[in-house]
Amino acid sequence: MGVISSLTIIDTSLVIISDRVAFGPNVSLITVSHGTSLLSRQKYVGWGLPIPIRIEDDCWLGAGVTVLPGVTIGRGSTIEAGSVPARMIKNVPTVEEEREDLNNP
Repeated sequence: MGVISSLTIIDTSLVIISDRVAFGPNVSLITVSHGTSLLSRQKYVGWGLPIPIRIEDDCWLGAGVTVLPGVTIGRGSTIEAGSVPARMIKNVPTVEEEREDLNNP
């Protein structure tokens, strides 16, 4: 019985994988993001922001790791199975704050 595994890369931007990087099964590298506006969700507005991912030399990503847009995994890092390395983009305003913002389309 064999092992079924996959590496999924959604690459609307650069995915930079350096030397001697190892991936466990079912790792996802996702470079596309979307807006955080609550009002745009209610209006079903969708769009993508291509933001690169960088994985430096000698890294190991365990099983089921998901790497999100804009993340750099530093040289020699080990990412534990099931982890989601991420970065904070911004605080999301309330729908009321969005409606009051005259610059919000």
